[in-house]
Amino acid sequence: MNMKNFCENVQAVFHIADKYTKTHLPFQIFVNREFKFLITSGGAFVDNKNEYIKFSSVLNTIGEEYICLLEHIDNQYASDSPFKGVIKTCEGFEAFRRLETTFDPHFGLILSNFYIFGANPNWGIYLCEYPAIKLIGCVDRYIPAFKDAFNIRGTGFEEVEPLLEQEFGQNQNFQNKLIENYHL
Repeated sequence: MNMKNFCENVQAVFHIADKYTKTHLPFQIFVNREFKFLITSGGAFVDNKNEYIKFSSVLNTIGEEYICLLEHIDNQYASDSPFKGVIKTCEGFEAFRRLETTFDPHFGLILSNFYIFGANPNWGIYLCEYPAIKLIGCVDRYIPAFKDAFNIRGTGFEEVEPLLEQEFGQNQNFQNKLIENYHL
């Protein structure tokens, strides 16, 4: 995948930061207004090899050949030059871990958010460091496959709600906006 396609593909799925648009949670960061959304705890993109295998199987089923990662620099912790990475879906978990350690040799120590996408504009994942969640946006027909890959019940909100309450305490504004913007 060349850089021109990479940039076009990310912009087909996500609103990218500019000085006029709020492109962070709880605001809407996905372009497609028809997307359905799932939420699960995050921090890491995948928790283990089995989850990666299930995720890459979903991508192969929908015809995706690449997994693209782009660091979201619309936050105070990220560098000025966003990390960009691409691997083929057929490459395996070890290749994905190598890509992660290219960004963060001690994976988990650098706080950052990521756009995860491919050539197919009908899905995308936003990996958020604070709060530590994964937000999956996709067309309705992909929902069952993503729910299975990430073991999500319902929209996933019920499982994530205690985390949001813990991180935001009495400030219900973030949680209310997240529910409103992502129909959770």
